[in-house]
Amino acid sequence: MNTFNRWIGALAAFLLVHVAMNAQDYRTVASGNWNALGTWEQFNGTSWVPATTVPTSAAGAINIRSPHEVTVTTGSYNLEEVTIEFGGTLTNTTGTINWHVNNGTFGVKVFGTLNANSAGGSFGCCASVSVEGGGFVYMNAGGSFFGPTVVQGNGTVIGNTPINLAAGSPVNNGTWTMTGSNTLTNTAGANFINNGTLTLRGFSLGGTLTNNGTMAWSAGGISGSGSIQNNVGGTFNISISGVNILSANSTNAGTINYSGTGAFNQLNSNTFSSSGTLNITSGIWDSYGNQAFNGPIVMSAGTQFRVQSGGTTSLNAGSSIGGTGTFALTGGTLNQVPAWSISTHTVQIRIHRGHRKLARSQQRCEDPEHDAYEQRHYGLERWRHKR
Repeated sequence: MNTFNRWIGALAAFLLVHVAMNAQDYRTVASGNWNALGTWEQFNGTSWVPATTVPTSAAGAINIRSPHEVTVTTGSYNLEEVTIEFGGTLTNTTGTINWHVNNGTFGVKVFGTLNANSAGGSFGCCASVSVEGGGFVYMNAGGSFFGPTVVQGNGTVIGNTPINLAAGSPVNNGTWTMTGSNTLTNTAGANFINNGTLTLRGFSLGGTLTNNGTMAWSAGGISGSGSIQNNVGGTFNISISGVNILSANSTNAGTINYSGTGAFNQLNSNTFSSSGTLNITSGIWDSYGNQAFNGPIVMSAGTQFRVQSGGTTSLNAGSSIGGTGTFALTGGTLNQVPAWSISTHTVQIRIHRGHRKLARSQQRCEDPEHDAYEQRHYGLERWRHKR
């Protein structure tokens, strides 16, 4: 985190705290437990005085100041209008925190650090959560983001546990990193919008995952009734291999970079459409479902794109095949709508069995007995048959 951005975060937190003070506002005077009076002081309308009760949702604004750390160890708290200032820390160990709106307008704003170490409602229903620039949220035990959640630019969420997004629809403008084998889950109709950097370790997808930034997927499957949209300007880096590892519908208008060590495929019943670029830099991209391309497929040496049995791949207007890999029809159907555009590199197109359909003549090329391949080089076509 660069110094300028952290200074801006500190200034924003300072202004937020000092613009207005109201009776029953709370702020920390020392590190300690949430339920300890010595941790707090409150504003009586004129000045700050020692707290006589601990803050709850009935309080006004609640500020955790630098360098204080407040720990929730027991009890259940419904909280709102909590600001963790730059340098301040809120740690939830065994208690329960639910962020909701009672008299206020937001749940929590994190300029400092929030350590969610308890499975007891780390972010409950249903107030807004904002991880501000320079702020960090560490999800270290099973927890949820039930309400509207925004990670601002230079804000950070680290998922060291599976996270249930429920019906919330997070927007990530900063950095959201899932670690290990920890997955994300959301329900039908709930969306996740990534405008920053998102690292996935699997997703049980009920809504739409929209990527406008950079998204990396290196572990765990993505499945569900939802869909993935990689928009123009979005980059989706996939480095995982596996059978039926993707079982959700997906579209690509940006760039997908595949660099797995084995074969990657989606479930037969799902669809994939790409008007953007698919770069295969290692491994094998298997088409078992319905895949349609209106953009380029670029294959590095030693890589393969395979149309498998039960799959239908359509090379539509705007599609092209480039690089030095192998495009193989090992089963299923290959629909070629326009004339193929081939780059100035050599691409091998192997047809073992299956159907290749040409739009103009509707010719079908079948060779179940022999292994035939077509090699295109600098626009020239040659057919060779091996027996």
